[in-house]
Amino acid sequence: MTSNLKHAAKTSRGHYVQEGEGIMVHRYIGTPDIDVINPFLMLDWFKVESPKGSIPGFPPHPHRGFETITLMLSGFMGHRDNIGNTAEVGPGGVQWMKAAGGIIHSEMPRVEGDDDLSGLQFWLNLPASQKSDQPEYTNLDISKLEVEKREKTNLRVIAGETSQGTKGHFLDRETRPFILDVELLSGGTFAEPLEGRQGFILVVEGTVSILDADGTTALYGEGSLIELSKAGDAVEVHSDTGGRFVLATGHALDEPIAKGGPFVMNTKSEIYHAFQDYSAGKFGPAL
Repeated sequence: MTSNLKHAAKTSRGHYVQEGEGIMVHRYIGTPDIDVINPFLMLDWFKVESPKGSIPGFPPHPHRGFETITLMLSGFMGHRDNIGNTAEVGPGGVQWMKAAGGIIHSEMPRVEGDDDLSGLQFWLNLPASQKSDQPEYTNLDISKLEVEKREKTNLRVIAGETSQGTKGHFLDRETRPFILDVELLSGGTFAEPLEGRQGFILVVEGTVSILDADGTTALYGEGSLIELSKAGDAVEVHSDTGGRFVLATGHALDEPIAKGGPFVMNTKSEIYHAFQDYSAGKFGPAL
């Protein structure tokens, strides 16, 4: 692997935010620490340990102007929307929703036995030319994700294509998302070219090490978000004791970003019109 490696440009342990019916989520992107890692607008880790009885969820709510990507780590997440989709995804599976011109959906979790509920949700920006497209929904259970095995490394390819030719989904997106769920066994090293891409690593289990800004190797544990430097054309991650992380990168959109609650557009005026359209029922039937 080339010596021109990306390094940890910024790190964060995130902030707790209440969402839905009272679930506390750990927000990493979309905070005062890290507003945007272009083209990613938000990253939440929702987690309920050893839930008993019913679990609060995320009742019907609207979105416009971006895509949501939900990766389940444990437990199950049900999806319903007002364009006719109903589905549920379990551990290791993915729900990918292109909100685009407007959709109303709900996300309601469940667990089996003593399992925890845990999952990640990314918000991925759409270019201005696609913010008014028709909404879409794709459900990918774990069996639909290609697995690539390397020495002491197993990775599931959610989006994009690896340097070894393993293809994931959503290869047609203008932002060219490249999202991997990577397991490093003890003593394993993951290396991958990322020329022209911006992104981050989130450690979800164990510990991993990566170059720091001063060129030394730094250790990061579970719950650490590592924003990768723009400079560098490859990434290299190692674990002495084993770890799991999600790598997410993409091509930045050179467009203005205007955020307004559940909507992300290019101008504040467009945000205002999104609220007007939703109130006027232009997102379709209620859910």
